[in-house]
Amino acid sequence: MLTDNVLMAANMEWFDFDTVPYEEQCAQVGEPDALQKMKDEVKRTKALLIQKFGEPPIGVLLRPHRNEHDFGSYYSLRVYYNPNLPDAVAYAFACDGDFPRTWDDTAPVNWRKYLSKTEHQDVSLQQEAN
Repeated sequence: MLTDNVLMAANMEWFDFDTVPYEEQCAQVGEPDALQKMKDEVKRTKALLIQKFGEPPIGVLLRPHRNEHDFGSYYSLRVYYNPNLPDAVAYAFACDGDFPRTWDDTAPVNWRKYLSKTEHQDVSLQQEAN
């Protein structure tokens, strides 16, 4: 049976991130206990995102995503967002634009500053479509 979060995520857009900040070392496919290490990294990175950006608004889910590859499975951190909710879009774009570089990158980010950027992008896309 599918959970509400799985059903909701199926109708959302997303950004896919590594399991750790950009400049940090992550678990590698094939090393002992890699999948568990990746799951632990995702939890830690999710907590870091919440520390930096605050609790996600309605329409955002921060979830691990299992990816299948010829060399083995691996995890990533997905920031799912409802493209019809401006706060959700702004939060997701803030995560993408200000994703932490290191574990010490804990400076708070006001994701609401992305509201105007995402609104401008929507207008630009609508103009291109016409």
